[in-house]
Amino acid sequence: MDQLVKKGSGRALVLLAPLTQADPVRLKKEGFLRIRRKNRIVEIEPDSSSSSFDLVVDRLTLQSSAQGRLNDSVELALRLGQGTCAAALTNPDFTEILPEPLLVFSTHPTNPETGATIPQLTPRHFSFNSAEGACPDCAGLGSRLIPDPAKIIPNPALSLEKGAILPWNRAHPKIRAFYRTLAKEFLQCAKIPPQTPWKDWPEKAKKILLHGSSGRVFLKDKAWEGLLPELTRQLQQASSDSARHRLQRFFSDGVCPSCQGARLQPSSLYVTLGGPPGVGQTIASLCQQSVSEVAAWLARLPHPTGPLAHAFPPLHAALTQRLSFLEQLGLGYLSLDRSIDTLSGGEYRRARLATQVGGGLTGVLYVLDEPSIGLHPADHSRLLDLLFHLRDLGNSLIVVEHDEETLRRADYLIEFGPGAGSLGGQITGQGTPQEISARPKSLTGAFLSGRRKISFPRKMKEFADWLHLKGVTTHNLKGVNLTIPLQAFTCISGVSGSGKSSLIFDTLAPALQRRLGSVSSAPLPGPFLSLSGDESLTRAIVIDQSPLSRQSRSHPLSLLGVWDDLRKLFASLPSAKARGFTPSRFSFNVRGGRCETCCGLGQVAVQLQLLPEAIAPCPTCQGHRYNRETLSVTYRGHSIAQILELSVDRAFDLLRAIPPLAAALGAL
Repeated sequence: MDQLVKKGSGRALVLLAPLTQADPVRLKKEGFLRIRRKNRIVEIEPDSSSSSFDLVVDRLTLQSSAQGRLNDSVELALRLGQGTCAAALTNPDFTEILPEPLLVFSTHPTNPETGATIPQLTPRHFSFNSAEGACPDCAGLGSRLIPDPAKIIPNPALSLEKGAILPWNRAHPKIRAFYRTLAKEFLQCAKIPPQTPWKDWPEKAKKILLHGSSGRVFLKDKAWEGLLPELTRQLQQASSDSARHRLQRFFSDGVCPSCQGARLQPSSLYVTLGGPPGVGQTIASLCQQSVSEVAAWLARLPHPTGPLAHAFPPLHAALTQRLSFLEQLGLGYLSLDRSIDTLSGGEYRRARLATQVGGGLTGVLYVLDEPSIGLHPADHSRLLDLLFHLRDLGNSLIVVEHDEETLRRADYLIEFGPGAGSLGGQITGQGTPQEISARPKSLTGAFLSGRRKISFPRKMKEFADWLHLKGVTTHNLKGVNLTIPLQAFTCISGVSGSGKSSLIFDTLAPALQRRLGSVSSAPLPGPFLSLSGDESLTRAIVIDQSPLSRQSRSHPLSLLGVWDDLRKLFASLPSAKARGFTPSRFSFNVRGGRCETCCGLGQVAVQLQLLPEAIAPCPTCQGHRYNRETLSVTYRGHSIAQILELSVDRAFDLLRAIPPLAAALGAL
């Protein structure tokens, strides 16, 4: 309707309905008198030889008073045309169609002008995990690997002849010689002296080297493809995993140019809720908003009429309830499209808790592992309210927790101790919080009652050197200026979602890692203006909640880098030398010393009919990972498998005479 009104007030217009197999006599009896024949409006002839034509449903002059009639006529034209109609401007007496494009309308998922058809949409079309909904270019990931100039040219102070372009330097020697020749030819054509550092190149020359000459002849007889397009092509054509891995070091994740990070097919992004495009929201635009923003938008969303009238209320209520639970758990700041692997452990557990609360189950035993991790005290009371709501529904909750407020509000406390490892394993107290507080030997009760407190230093340290990060706008940060003292213990605090991780893990840490060269594959930092004061720093090391290793063969000694020292120790023993054992004999990753039944894993998979496979200790080595000959070599009465089974305290006492092992175990 809006498009018709935009044609202009006072102009003559006819509405047409395309008909096939129509009876002219019947149409005249129903009151339709005219049809379109080429560019003219003519009367229906009862003996017409053609039964397919455009029927004139109405002739009217565009004006505000005709809005009601226009609506009724369009509905009639769509019904007669089986979902398709057209509008055409005519001369004032409605006899000739003007040479302007027809406006064609259709209620079918088809473009009436091009014939392009959109399939019947189902929920799968709005899921990036299905082939029907996922963007074909990024497979529903929302991101693609794009070449990163900062990784390709990590040292701008170098010239091309000194190796500024890292992929060229790490190529095969023959290919490296080809690149040297190519670099000389490029420098000659660009009229740049060979010794000129990359940072001093003209911007135009930099752009051509990186992005290409856009098909124009740049070298002696051909165009320049560009370094970034060349690397992209090489990655796409890589025939082996090793070649692909070598090239991926020069790429970073970037937003998919096709879907702009929305992860869905274009047809799925045409559908809006709450109004037409520009007013309503697509599923992608909703998911880019936070939980709290979407909840507020749903509260304002009017209930639709028509086919959606019955389906909308239960769906709206379910969405509103689930979002409300997330808000109560302090997760209202999370955007709905936030990737699970970017959530902290506490955020992930609270999100799972919200799904359980939303289920409304009763008679269930819930076991929670420190749900308060990552929560600011301001958000903690809402978490406890939700946990007690679960209890009041008729459920039981067992919570492993150290938080003081949680302990005080618990119905019942069970304390383990008195120490850790071999010094623990006992129940040292159980009862209500008041009963535990009254126990004189309870460590938890001592803090709950106030008999013991955490002491604070009275004299504060003076700071000499400072790190300055200015103008940070990552995610929700609004031009933050950060000043951190060096050689000091600094805490970053704030309510959930206030920007702590965005500032430190998404901006400061990767910026320092890239500048100091601490990590060759450091991610791109968030946007900021300047970073200074890092002259005294040599490395930037990030220690977060991600697992140290996902390999089943890893253990503390291998992660500490002293596993080789222990194997060398066993290989140096007289009994090992007499058998000709080398350090590799004491590795369960290679043949020789490991148990071949389980390949050094210490466990085997047992296939069960109609059930998932079960994991059981290896029947040959009994879980020790090594064969009998290897286990016969002992140090102070312990085989290498027995040492791996020791606690850190006992292993430290046993190996304190070996400096690298003693240093690593002492740190633990």
